[in-house]
Amino acid sequence: MISWFRRQRPPLERDVVTFSLENALTQDGCALCWLLANQGRRSLWYLLWERVNEPSTQERLRADLGYCAGHTWLLCEIETKEMGSFLGITILFASLMREAARRLDAGQELGAGHHCEECRTDRRANATYLSRLVQHLEDPTWAAQWGPRLRLCLPHSRLASVLARGEVETILRVADQAMAADRQRLVTTATPADGQRHLKYVQDMFFGYTPDSAARDRAPRECPLCRAEAQQQAILADWPVDDSAPVPCRQHAPLFEQRIGLQELLRRYLAAAELIQPVSIPTGPKLWWKHDQPARPEIFVPPCPVCAALARQRPALAAAFWQDLQPRSQIAFQAPLCLSHLDLVLAAAPDQAARVSLRREQASRLRMLAAELDELARKQDWNHRDEPLGPELRSWRRAANCLSGWLAGASTLTISWG
Repeated sequence: MISWFRRQRPPLERDVVTFSLENALTQDGCALCWLLANQGRRSLWYLLWERVNEPSTQERLRADLGYCAGHTWLLCEIETKEMGSFLGITILFASLMREAARRLDAGQELGAGHHCEECRTDRRANATYLSRLVQHLEDPTWAAQWGPRLRLCLPHSRLASVLARGEVETILRVADQAMAADRQRLVTTATPADGQRHLKYVQDMFFGYTPDSAARDRAPRECPLCRAEAQQQAILADWPVDDSAPVPCRQHAPLFEQRIGLQELLRRYLAAAELIQPVSIPTGPKLWWKHDQPARPEIFVPPCPVCAALARQRPALAAAFWQDLQPRSQIAFQAPLCLSHLDLVLAAAPDQAARVSLRREQASRLRMLAAELDELARKQDWNHRDEPLGPELRSWRRAANCLSGWLAGASTLTISWG
Protein backbone atom coordinates (compact mmCIF):
# COMPACT_ATOMS: atom_id res chain seq x y z
CA MET A 1 0.00 0.00 0.00
CA ILE A 2 2.81 2.42 0.89
CA SER A 3 4.59 1.65 -2.36
CA TRP A 4 1.38 2.52 -4.24
CA PHE A 5 1.36 6.01 -2.71
CA ARG A 6 5.09 6.43 -3.42
CA ARG A 7 4.86 5.36 -7.00
CA GLN A 8 6.42 7.63 -9.60
CA ARG A 9 3.91 9.95 -11.23
CA PRO A 10 3.58 9.34 -14.97
CA PRO A 11 4.75 12.26 -17.11
CA LEU A 12 2.12 14.63 -18.41
CA GLU A 13 1.09 14.26 -22.01
CA ARG A 14 2.50 16.84 -24.37
CA ASP A 15 -0.32 18.32 -26.39
CA VAL A 16 -1.12 21.61 -28.08
CA VAL A 17 -1.58 23.37 -24.73
CA THR A 18 1.89 22.27 -23.62
CA PHE A 19 3.53 23.54 -26.80
CA SER A 20 1.56 26.80 -26.54
CA LEU A 21 2.80 27.34 -22.98
CA GLU A 22 6.39 26.67 -23.97
CA ASN A 23 6.11 29.06 -26.89
CA ALA A 24 4.61 31.75 -24.65
CA LEU A 25 7.42 31.38 -22.12
CA THR A 26 9.90 32.47 -24.80
CA GLN A 27 8.04 35.78 -25.29
CA ASP A 28 8.41 39.03 -23.36
CA GLY A 29 5.98 39.88 -20.59
CA CYS A 30 3.30 37.67 -19.05
CA ALA A 31 3.11 34.30 -20.77
CA LEU A 32 -0.60 33.76 -20.03
CA CYS A 33 -1.56 37.24 -21.25
CA TRP A 34 0.33 36.55 -24.47
CA LEU A 35 -1.61 33.30 -24.90
CA LEU A 36 -4.97 34.98 -24.24
CA ALA A 37 -4.24 37.81 -26.67
CA ASN A 38 -3.24 35.41 -29.45
CA GLN A 39 -6.12 33.05 -28.76
CA GLY A 40 -8.59 35.96 -28.92
CA ARG A 41 -7.23 37.25 -32.21
CA ARG A 42 -7.26 33.78 -33.76
CA SER A 43 -10.86 33.24 -32.66
CA LEU A 44 -12.06 36.52 -34.19
CA TRP A 45 -9.98 35.98 -37.34
CA TYR A 46 -11.56 32.54 -37.83
CA LEU A 47 -15.00 34.05 -37.25
CA LEU A 48 -14.47 36.61 -40.00
CA TRP A 49 -12.92 34.10 -42.39
CA GLU A 50 -15.33 31.18 -42.03
CA ARG A 51 -18.43 31.85 -39.91
CA VAL A 52 -19.89 35.25 -40.77
CA ASN A 53 -22.80 33.88 -42.81
CA GLU A 54 -23.53 30.88 -40.58
CA PRO A 55 -27.03 31.18 -39.06
CA SER A 56 -25.84 29.76 -35.73
CA THR A 57 -23.10 32.40 -35.47
CA GLN A 58 -25.46 35.28 -36.15
CA GLU A 59 -28.04 33.79 -33.77
CA ARG A 60 -25.51 33.70 -30.91
CA LEU A 61 -24.39 37.26 -31.61
CA ARG A 62 -27.98 38.48 -31.75
CA ALA A 63 -28.69 36.80 -28.40
CA ASP A 64 -25.79 38.72 -26.79
CA LEU A 65 -26.33 41.79 -29.01
CA GLY A 66 -22.72 41.76 -30.09
CA TYR A 67 -19.48 41.78 -28.16
CA CYS A 68 -18.09 44.02 -25.45
CA ALA A 69 -16.45 47.28 -26.53
CA GLY A 70 -12.93 45.87 -26.54
CA HIS A 71 -13.75 42.82 -28.67
CA THR A 72 -15.98 44.88 -30.98
CA TRP A 73 -13.13 47.16 -31.96
CA LEU A 74 -10.65 44.28 -32.05
CA LEU A 75 -12.94 42.61 -34.58
CA CYS A 76 -12.93 45.80 -36.67
CA GLU A 77 -9.13 46.06 -36.48
CA ILE A 78 -8.56 42.48 -37.61
CA GLU A 79 -10.72 42.83 -40.71
CA THR A 80 -9.78 46.37 -41.75
CA LYS A 81 -6.06 46.18 -40.96
CA GLU A 82 -5.17 42.52 -41.49
CA MET A 83 -7.75 41.40 -44.06
CA GLY A 84 -8.05 44.70 -45.93
CA SER A 85 -11.85 44.58 -46.04
CA PHE A 86 -14.95 45.37 -43.99
CA LEU A 87 -17.48 42.98 -45.53
CA GLY A 88 -17.65 40.62 -42.56
CA ILE A 89 -18.23 43.27 -39.89
CA THR A 90 -20.72 44.99 -42.20
CA ILE A 91 -22.85 41.82 -42.41
CA LEU A 92 -22.64 41.19 -38.66
CA PHE A 93 -23.35 44.78 -37.66
CA ALA A 94 -26.38 44.98 -39.97
CA SER A 95 -27.84 41.90 -38.29
CA LEU A 96 -27.22 43.39 -34.84
CA MET A 97 -28.80 46.73 -35.75
CA ARG A 98 -31.98 44.97 -36.89
CA GLU A 99 -32.02 42.89 -33.70
CA ALA A 100 -31.69 46.02 -31.55
CA ALA A 101 -34.56 47.66 -33.48
CA ARG A 102 -36.68 44.55 -32.97
CA ARG A 103 -36.08 44.64 -29.22
CA LEU A 104 -37.00 48.32 -29.09
CA ASP A 105 -40.26 47.66 -30.93
CA ALA A 106 -41.04 44.80 -28.53
CA GLY A 107 -40.29 46.93 -25.46
CA GLN A 108 -37.39 44.72 -24.35
CA GLU A 109 -34.21 45.77 -22.61
CA LEU A 110 -31.17 45.92 -24.90
CA GLY A 111 -28.33 44.96 -22.55
CA ALA A 112 -25.67 45.58 -25.19
CA GLY A 113 -22.18 44.46 -24.23
CA HIS A 114 -23.27 42.82 -20.96
CA HIS A 115 -22.78 39.28 -22.29
CA CYS A 116 -19.78 38.81 -24.57
CA GLU A 117 -19.11 35.40 -26.10
CA GLU A 118 -15.41 36.15 -26.55
CA CYS A 119 -15.06 37.17 -22.89
CA ARG A 120 -16.55 33.83 -21.88
CA THR A 121 -14.10 32.08 -24.20
CA ASP A 122 -11.23 34.04 -22.66
CA ARG A 123 -12.24 32.94 -19.17
CA ARG A 124 -12.41 29.29 -20.20
CA ALA A 125 -9.03 29.53 -21.95
CA ASN A 126 -7.56 31.28 -18.93
CA ALA A 127 -8.71 28.46 -16.66
CA THR A 128 -7.18 25.86 -18.99
CA TYR A 129 -3.82 27.62 -19.32
CA LEU A 130 -3.55 28.30 -15.59
CA SER A 131 -4.36 24.77 -14.49
CA ARG A 132 -2.02 23.22 -17.06
CA LEU A 133 0.79 25.61 -16.12
CA VAL A 134 0.53 24.61 -12.47
CA GLN A 135 0.40 20.92 -13.42
CA HIS A 136 3.52 21.19 -15.58
CA LEU A 137 5.40 23.10 -12.88
CA GLU A 138 4.84 20.11 -10.58
CA ASP A 139 7.01 18.08 -12.99
CA PRO A 140 10.66 18.63 -11.85
CA THR A 141 12.08 18.18 -15.33
CA TRP A 142 9.70 20.65 -16.98
CA ALA A 143 10.04 23.12 -14.11
CA ALA A 144 13.84 23.02 -14.30
CA GLN A 145 13.74 23.86 -18.01
CA TRP A 146 10.94 26.44 -18.12
CA GLY A 147 10.63 27.69 -14.54
CA PRO A 148 13.47 30.26 -14.82
CA ARG A 149 11.75 31.78 -17.86
CA LEU A 150 8.38 32.14 -16.15
CA ARG A 151 7.01 35.70 -16.06
CA LEU A 152 3.43 36.46 -14.98
CA CYS A 153 1.44 39.66 -14.52
CA LEU A 154 0.12 40.48 -11.06
CA PRO A 155 -3.43 39.09 -11.57
CA HIS A 156 -2.16 35.83 -13.05
CA SER A 157 0.56 35.51 -10.41
CA ARG A 158 -1.92 35.98 -7.57
CA LEU A 159 -4.36 33.51 -9.09
CA ALA A 160 -1.68 30.89 -9.78
CA SER A 161 -0.48 31.13 -6.18
CA VAL A 162 -3.96 30.04 -5.04
CA LEU A 163 -3.69 26.85 -7.12
CA ALA A 164 -0.02 26.14 -6.39
CA ARG A 165 1.32 23.78 -3.75
CA GLY A 166 4.79 22.89 -2.51
CA GLU A 167 7.66 23.54 -4.91
CA VAL A 168 5.37 25.32 -7.36
CA GLU A 169 4.81 28.08 -4.79
CA THR A 170 8.57 28.62 -4.62
CA ILE A 171 8.84 28.86 -8.40
CA LEU A 172 6.00 31.38 -8.57
CA ARG A 173 7.50 33.40 -5.74
CA VAL A 174 10.85 33.62 -7.55
CA ALA A 175 9.11 34.65 -10.79
CA ASP A 176 7.10 37.29 -8.91
CA GLN A 177 10.25 38.71 -7.33
CA ALA A 178 11.94 38.90 -10.72
CA MET A 179 8.98 40.80 -12.20
CA ALA A 180 8.90 43.15 -9.20
CA ALA A 181 12.61 43.87 -9.70
CA ASP A 182 11.99 44.62 -13.39
CA ARG A 183 9.16 47.02 -12.54
CA GLN A 184 11.23 48.80 -9.91
CA ARG A 185 14.12 49.16 -12.34
CA LEU A 186 11.83 50.68 -14.96
CA VAL A 187 10.49 53.21 -12.46
CA THR A 188 13.93 54.34 -11.36
CA THR A 189 15.29 54.60 -14.91
CA ALA A 190 12.23 56.04 -16.67
CA THR A 191 12.96 59.03 -18.92
CA PRO A 192 10.61 61.12 -21.11
CA ALA A 193 12.03 59.40 -24.19
CA ASP A 194 11.07 55.87 -23.14
CA GLY A 195 8.48 56.77 -20.52
CA GLN A 196 5.45 55.65 -22.52
CA ARG A 197 7.01 52.29 -23.25
CA HIS A 198 7.75 51.80 -19.55
CA LEU A 199 4.25 52.93 -18.61
CA LYS A 200 2.67 50.40 -20.98
CA TYR A 201 4.83 47.62 -19.53
CA VAL A 202 3.86 48.50 -15.95
CA GLN A 203 0.17 48.73 -16.91
CA ASP A 204 0.33 45.35 -18.63
CA MET A 205 1.81 43.85 -15.48
CA PHE A 206 -0.78 45.58 -13.28
CA PHE A 207 -4.01 45.04 -15.24
CA GLY A 208 -3.19 41.87 -17.15
CA TYR A 209 -4.79 41.11 -20.50
CA THR A 210 -7.32 43.70 -21.68
CA PRO A 211 -9.05 43.18 -25.05
CA ASP A 212 -8.74 46.50 -26.84
CA SER A 213 -7.76 47.91 -30.20
CA ALA A 214 -6.05 50.98 -31.55
CA ALA A 215 -8.87 51.27 -34.10
CA ARG A 216 -11.37 52.27 -31.39
CA ASP A 217 -12.62 55.85 -31.63
CA ARG A 218 -11.16 57.73 -28.69
CA ALA A 219 -13.41 60.76 -29.23
CA PRO A 220 -17.20 60.62 -28.74
CA ARG A 221 -19.18 60.78 -31.95
CA GLU A 222 -22.95 61.07 -32.26
CA CYS A 223 -24.39 59.98 -28.91
CA PRO A 224 -25.19 63.08 -26.78
CA LEU A 225 -24.55 61.21 -23.52
CA CYS A 226 -21.15 60.10 -24.78
CA ARG A 227 -20.29 63.73 -25.46
CA ALA A 228 -21.55 64.68 -22.00
CA GLU A 229 -19.33 62.03 -20.43
CA ALA A 230 -16.35 63.41 -22.33
CA GLN A 231 -17.05 66.86 -20.90
CA GLN A 232 -17.40 65.40 -17.41
CA GLN A 233 -14.09 63.62 -17.82
CA ALA A 234 -12.39 66.95 -18.55
CA ILE A 235 -13.91 68.36 -15.36
CA LEU A 236 -12.88 65.35 -13.29
CA ALA A 237 -9.32 65.70 -14.59
CA ASP A 238 -9.03 68.95 -12.62
CA TRP A 239 -9.83 67.29 -9.30
CA PRO A 240 -6.99 67.20 -6.75
CA VAL A 241 -5.11 63.92 -6.68
CA ASP A 242 -4.19 62.70 -3.19
CA ASP A 243 -1.93 59.87 -2.18
CA SER A 244 -4.84 57.63 -1.19
CA ALA A 245 -6.52 57.75 -4.62
CA PRO A 246 -6.55 54.44 -6.57
CA VAL A 247 -4.59 54.13 -9.76
CA PRO A 248 -6.22 55.12 -13.06
CA CYS A 249 -7.17 52.80 -15.91
CA ARG A 250 -5.26 52.72 -19.16
CA GLN A 251 -7.31 55.43 -20.85
CA HIS A 252 -7.25 57.86 -17.93
CA ALA A 253 -3.57 57.37 -17.13
CA PRO A 254 -2.56 60.32 -19.39
CA LEU A 255 -4.79 62.62 -17.30
CA PHE A 256 -2.96 61.60 -14.14
CA GLU A 257 0.41 61.80 -15.89
CA GLN A 258 -0.21 65.45 -16.77
CA ARG A 259 -1.07 66.21 -13.14
CA ILE A 260 1.49 64.25 -11.14
CA GLY A 261 4.18 63.30 -13.68
CA LEU A 262 5.35 60.00 -15.11
CA GLN A 263 7.61 59.00 -12.21
CA GLU A 264 4.88 59.53 -9.62
CA LEU A 265 2.33 57.64 -11.73
CA LEU A 266 4.66 54.66 -12.08
CA ARG A 267 5.35 54.75 -8.34
CA ARG A 268 1.62 54.62 -7.60
CA TYR A 269 1.16 51.58 -9.81
CA LEU A 270 3.90 49.80 -7.87
CA ALA A 271 2.45 50.86 -4.51
CA ALA A 272 -1.01 49.59 -5.50
CA ALA A 273 0.30 46.13 -6.39
CA GLU A 274 -0.70 44.83 -2.96
CA LEU A 275 -4.33 45.73 -3.67
CA ILE A 276 -4.57 42.97 -6.29
CA GLN A 277 -5.55 39.92 -4.28
CA PRO A 278 -7.66 36.83 -5.01
CA VAL A 279 -11.25 36.71 -3.77
CA SER A 280 -13.12 33.44 -3.32
CA ILE A 281 -16.45 33.33 -5.15
CA PRO A 282 -18.86 30.46 -4.29
CA THR A 283 -19.45 28.15 -7.24
CA GLY A 284 -23.10 27.56 -6.35
CA PRO A 285 -25.45 26.70 -3.49
CA LYS A 286 -23.92 24.76 -0.64
CA LEU A 287 -24.89 21.09 -0.87
CA TRP A 288 -24.88 18.94 2.25
CA TRP A 289 -23.26 15.98 0.51
CA LYS A 290 -20.42 18.14 -0.81
CA HIS A 291 -18.56 19.12 2.35
CA ASP A 292 -15.43 20.21 0.47
CA GLN A 293 -17.16 22.15 -2.27
CA PRO A 294 -14.45 24.54 -3.52
CA ALA A 295 -14.90 28.23 -4.18
CA ARG A 296 -13.81 29.82 -7.44
CA PRO A 297 -10.92 32.28 -6.97
CA GLU A 298 -11.17 35.52 -8.94
CA ILE A 299 -8.97 38.57 -9.23
CA PHE A 300 -10.48 42.04 -9.15
CA VAL A 301 -8.37 45.01 -10.23
CA PRO A 302 -8.97 48.22 -8.20
CA PRO A 303 -11.41 50.51 -10.03
CA CYS A 304 -10.27 53.68 -11.75
CA PRO A 305 -11.39 56.78 -9.78
CA VAL A 306 -12.44 58.65 -12.93
CA CYS A 307 -14.42 55.67 -14.25
CA ALA A 308 -16.12 55.25 -10.85
CA ALA A 309 -17.08 58.94 -10.76
CA LEU A 310 -18.48 58.80 -14.29
CA ALA A 311 -20.50 55.70 -13.42
CA ARG A 312 -22.07 57.53 -10.47
CA GLN A 313 -23.02 60.48 -12.71
CA ARG A 314 -24.65 58.48 -15.50
CA PRO A 315 -28.16 58.43 -13.96
CA ALA A 316 -28.00 62.22 -13.59
CA LEU A 317 -26.88 62.58 -17.21
CA ALA A 318 -29.79 60.40 -18.35
CA ALA A 319 -32.23 62.57 -16.38
CA ALA A 320 -30.70 65.75 -17.82
CA PHE A 321 -31.24 64.35 -21.31
CA TRP A 322 -35.01 64.57 -20.85
CA GLN A 323 -34.87 68.01 -19.24
CA ASP A 324 -33.25 69.41 -22.38
CA LEU A 325 -36.10 68.11 -24.56
CA GLN A 326 -38.95 70.59 -24.11
CA PRO A 327 -41.78 70.41 -24.93
CA ARG A 328 -41.88 66.59 -24.80
CA SER A 329 -44.91 66.48 -27.08
CA GLN A 330 -42.65 67.69 -29.89
CA ILE A 331 -39.60 65.57 -29.21
CA ALA A 332 -37.24 65.33 -32.15
CA PHE A 333 -34.31 63.04 -31.51
CA GLN A 334 -31.74 64.48 -33.87
CA ALA A 335 -28.86 62.25 -32.74
CA PRO A 336 -28.88 58.49 -32.22
CA LEU A 337 -28.00 57.18 -28.79
CA CYS A 338 -25.50 54.38 -28.35
CA LEU A 339 -27.05 51.15 -27.10
CA SER A 340 -25.25 51.26 -23.74
CA HIS A 341 -26.78 54.66 -22.93
CA LEU A 342 -30.16 53.97 -24.51
CA ASP A 343 -31.24 51.66 -21.67
CA LEU A 344 -30.34 54.35 -19.12
CA VAL A 345 -32.29 57.03 -20.96
CA LEU A 346 -35.34 54.78 -21.35
CA ALA A 347 -35.31 53.97 -17.64
CA ALA A 348 -35.19 57.71 -16.81
CA ALA A 349 -38.10 58.62 -19.13
CA PRO A 350 -40.67 60.88 -17.37
CA ASP A 351 -43.69 59.01 -18.71
CA GLN A 352 -44.72 56.12 -20.92
CA ALA A 353 -45.49 58.34 -23.90
CA ALA A 354 -41.96 59.75 -23.98
CA ARG A 355 -40.52 56.26 -23.60
CA VAL A 356 -42.57 54.92 -26.51
CA SER A 357 -41.63 57.91 -28.68
CA LEU A 358 -37.94 57.40 -27.98
CA ARG A 359 -38.14 53.68 -28.71
CA ARG A 360 -39.90 54.33 -32.03
CA GLU A 361 -37.45 57.03 -33.13
CA GLN A 362 -34.32 55.08 -32.17
CA ALA A 363 -35.62 51.89 -33.82
CA SER A 364 -36.17 53.85 -37.02
CA ARG A 365 -32.62 55.20 -36.92
CA LEU A 366 -31.19 51.74 -36.30
CA ARG A 367 -33.05 50.39 -39.33
CA MET A 368 -31.69 53.26 -41.43
CA LEU A 369 -28.17 52.36 -40.27
CA ALA A 370 -28.81 48.69 -41.10
CA ALA A 371 -29.93 49.74 -44.60
CA GLU A 372 -26.67 51.67 -45.08
CA LEU A 373 -24.71 48.62 -43.94
CA ASP A 374 -26.60 46.44 -46.42
CA GLU A 375 -25.79 48.91 -49.19
CA LEU A 376 -22.11 48.86 -48.22
CA ALA A 377 -22.13 45.06 -48.27
CA ARG A 378 -23.83 45.08 -51.69
CA LYS A 379 -21.14 47.34 -53.14
CA GLN A 380 -18.47 44.94 -51.91
CA ASP A 381 -19.85 42.33 -54.30
CA TRP A 382 -17.80 41.67 -57.43
CA ASN A 383 -20.70 42.55 -59.70
CA HIS A 384 -21.06 46.03 -58.13
CA ARG A 385 -17.40 46.80 -57.47
CA ASP A 386 -17.39 49.76 -59.89
CA GLU A 387 -20.13 51.68 -58.07
CA PRO A 388 -18.75 54.63 -56.09
CA LEU A 389 -18.99 54.55 -52.32
CA GLY A 390 -21.03 57.27 -50.66
CA PRO A 391 -21.86 58.09 -47.03
CA GLU A 392 -22.32 54.40 -46.33
CA LEU A 393 -18.53 54.00 -46.34
CA ARG A 394 -18.37 55.01 -42.66
CA SER A 395 -21.49 53.12 -41.64
CA TRP A 396 -19.53 50.24 -40.12
CA ARG A 397 -17.66 52.66 -37.84
CA ARG A 398 -20.91 54.33 -36.80
CA ALA A 399 -22.38 50.91 -36.05
CA ALA A 400 -19.35 49.98 -33.92
CA ASN A 401 -19.72 53.23 -31.97
CA CYS A 402 -23.41 52.50 -31.53
CA LEU A 403 -22.71 49.01 -30.17
CA SER A 404 -19.83 49.92 -27.87
CA GLY A 405 -20.39 53.58 -27.04
CA TRP A 406 -17.62 55.84 -25.86
CA LEU A 407 -16.29 54.02 -22.84
CA ALA A 408 -14.47 56.16 -20.33
CA GLY A 409 -11.63 53.76 -19.70
CA ALA A 410 -10.87 50.38 -21.23
CA SER A 411 -12.65 47.63 -19.35
CA THR A 412 -10.34 45.25 -17.51
CA LEU A 413 -10.82 41.52 -17.77
CA THR A 414 -11.96 39.91 -14.53
CA ILE A 415 -9.51 37.03 -14.42
CA SER A 416 -11.04 33.90 -12.93
CA TRP A 417 -10.29 30.21 -12.77
CA GLY A 418 -13.14 28.04 -13.99
